[in-house]
Amino acid sequence: MNRVSLLLAATVYIILFFLLFPWYQFVLDIDAISYIHVAERYASGDFFGAVNGYWSPLISWILIPFIKSGQDPVIAAKYINGLIGLLALFTCQSLLNKFVIHSTLKNILPFIFAGLLLSYAFYELCADLLQLWLLLLYLNLLFSKNFIENNYKIVGAAILAAACYYAKAYSFPFFLVHFPLILYVLLKRNKTGHVRRLFLAKVSIAFLAFFVLTAPYLLVLKEKYGSFRINNAGKLNTSWFLSPGISDNRKMVAEPPFVDATSYWDEPTYAQEKYVGPFTSGKFFLVQLKWTISNIIKFFGLLNLISICAVTILLCFIVLLYRRKKDHEDNDWLLLLTTLLYPSGYILIFIEWRYIWLLPIMLLIMAAISLTWLLQHNYIRQKFFALVCVGFSATFLVQPVNELQDLRNNNKDVYAMAEIFRQQKISGNFFLNYKSFLPYGKTVVLSYLTKSKLFGPVLLDYSFDELILAAKKHNIDYYLYFYDFPNEKEIFLQSPYAKVGTRVYDNLYPGVIVVQFK
Repeated sequence: MNRVSLLLAATVYIILFFLLFPWYQFVLDIDAISYIHVAERYASGDFFGAVNGYWSPLISWILIPFIKSGQDPVIAAKYINGLIGLLALFTCQSLLNKFVIHSTLKNILPFIFAGLLLSYAFYELCADLLQLWLLLLYLNLLFSKNFIENNYKIVGAAILAAACYYAKAYSFPFFLVHFPLILYVLLKRNKTGHVRRLFLAKVSIAFLAFFVLTAPYLLVLKEKYGSFRINNAGKLNTSWFLSPGISDNRKMVAEPPFVDATSYWDEPTYAQEKYVGPFTSGKFFLVQLKWTISNIIKFFGLLNLISICAVTILLCFIVLLYRRKKDHEDNDWLLLLTTLLYPSGYILIFIEWRYIWLLPIMLLIMAAISLTWLLQHNYIRQKFFALVCVGFSATFLVQPVNELQDLRNNNKDVYAMAEIFRQQKISGNFFLNYKSFLPYGKTVVLSYLTKSKLFGPVLLDYSFDELILAAKKHNIDYYLYFYDFPNEKEIFLQSPYAKVGTRVYDNLYPGVIVVQFK
């Protein structure tokens, strides 16, 4: 029956993916544009130029054959996401089968996994879903029978961890901390002697395989950027959140770093002139503490977003493990350690929903283990068990359903705007007036769709003279002004920003005015 439920859930996933696809055909995030540009450089043979310290390469490598065959990389990425979500569904079920869980739950949870993964597949185009699937494969191997006794499995785990790194660089430090911790727990619980010797031997095997696979890319990064690094994102993101801004001076423009780049977001490392970290000064150390506390609070908010029962499930599972501490349910302990460790690195820098997609799956398994134990010890009556299981599981679908609702027809307006821009032959170098990240993100997508470049400004408090000077220096063709209310439009049309243009398009598309500078 378990296999039948899995196949039914997979069928539901496939049907819903194709039925819902028209609603999400316009989803295009600015990260995906950068990954696509990396893939296009690889496809054109510019291998060294394609190496990017900010964007991990695996999803770009996967896109290469689609680009070389003339396929639209955006559409290709969407279908790749759909396939990865389907593969992840089977991997989730494989992981579920490695725990002592009642058959009723094993029949219910595939449908919950399908709902989660469907929302992940449409949420964005690149990297996070791929990393999630590879991470689930890695955990499947770690939680498999006799893992610590099989060196082939240890090497396999290292290979999967390396693949995770190539999908997203966060997996590098996660593996270096997570694998030794898991191995030590397994050895302590299963071996009576020579634990230290076995630990060192098996960690050495895993790390050797991991570094052999990751070293070529690390060396290329060193060659390109001048020093060893696993990527540029950690250092850059830390600096952004501790000290917003890209330089100590007023800088109007963040230039696209490459000839084929849409915006500076193609490789933001080149726009950054100053870097700070928690140990730069006492001030930044205190800012780091404050930021970490803020992220911890945000993390608990995200747990509540996963399910209103998430915190309760986590606490109950810890209590359950304490009561069963003499039992040899190794995977239950590994599940808890993974759940607690995985988000910790993000908490130090920045945490958001897509970064913790692993946790809903982990918490669902925790809930299933706990409910099974409660049934076995007669805390839940058999006739109510299925109802309780469905109720608990359904709380995990609230966020995916809300997410899918929010994403419906996302960026459809940008595609419509881009079509009008193409008809009017509006393409070139853009400046943008914006008050929040939303117009910025839309303009990056608009620039990609119209084969244009976005130069900024990166300041919000610039003067008219600063804008005109920067526009002349960087050969800006158009200035885009986004507005929300009719009176904003009228005020702007009377401003020097509109009057300086050779032509003003004020009725191209609702909510935007385009000023042509030349």
